[in-house]
Amino acid sequence: HPDHALAGDVAAAGAAWSGARLLEYPIWAWHWSTPDGEWPLGLIRRFDLSPEDHARKLQALALHRSQVLPLSDEPGDEAVVPPAMAAHFARGFEIFVDGTAAEAPSPDASGTASLARSFFDEFYREARDPWGFETRWYERRKRALTLAALPRERFGAALELGCSIGVLTADLAARCDTVMAVDIAEQPLSIARERLAGRPGVRFARMTLPGEWPSGVFDLIVVSEVGYYLATADLERFFQRCRGSLAPGGVLLACHWRHPVPEYPLSGDRVHDMLATVPGLVRTVEHRESDFLLEVWQPEPARSVAQHEGLVP
Repeated sequence: HPDHALAGDVAAAGAAWSGARLLEYPIWAWHWSTPDGEWPLGLIRRFDLSPEDHARKLQALALHRSQVLPLSDEPGDEAVVPPAMAAHFARGFEIFVDGTAAEAPSPDASGTASLARSFFDEFYREARDPWGFETRWYERRKRALTLAALPRERFGAALELGCSIGVLTADLAARCDTVMAVDIAEQPLSIARERLAGRPGVRFARMTLPGEWPSGVFDLIVVSEVGYYLATADLERFFQRCRGSLAPGGVLLACHWRHPVPEYPLSGDRVHDMLATVPGLVRTVEHRESDFLLEVWQPEPARSVAQHEGLVP
């Protein structure tokens, strides 16, 4: 039903922007689904209605005559919602699916899904630093460019999405009052925690993005080499949640590898193309190389570094 689909899309977008909990309401699934089929049993939530609310609901259902009563006595004009179907909604409780709690990778229209946690668990099982953050000149140079692209010398609260073993986290901690660093896998997080042990203001959390999301508002959000792990639908929600977590006047920095990787759902260029569609953001920095793309986005109206310094109006 396109009206149901549109209502669901609007609710999902609103929940993503605001960080609210998303509860999905099954309607025709009661008719065609089976308990061992499409129902995600671990995400089912029951809410009991008060006697007053139950009575109001029964009254409202009875008034929905075009659905619960026959349109006429002619064959084919039977009630759209027959009594056996209506019984599911006449009970004294509601059943919802907790969409916010879902951690399973969701496929996009092409059938491509975000990379699962098991992919990263296996990747880090082979090596402590599989990408060479600690050893490669390429990574050291890219970090230096990343830090140089930040339009302010210091930030209050920062959020790093996809912190891995915490090498960039340490650099961010030197320029931010607090850093919330998130990763999908526990193994790199244990290394990151050890690296920054005792560093005040730095916290780590294991989360599967975008279904799980840290609370709070941040002056700086860093999305470095993580966006292409997500399928299109998940990345759209990911950037919506980034926008919703960005403080007024905040900074969103994104940096991604541009060469194709067969295992990744998206390319780095595609990630940045999608970032450019997020409403209300203005790109203030663009650094493009054959290997990676680095951009800074700020809520409009964004001011340049020279404007902040009073060098230009």
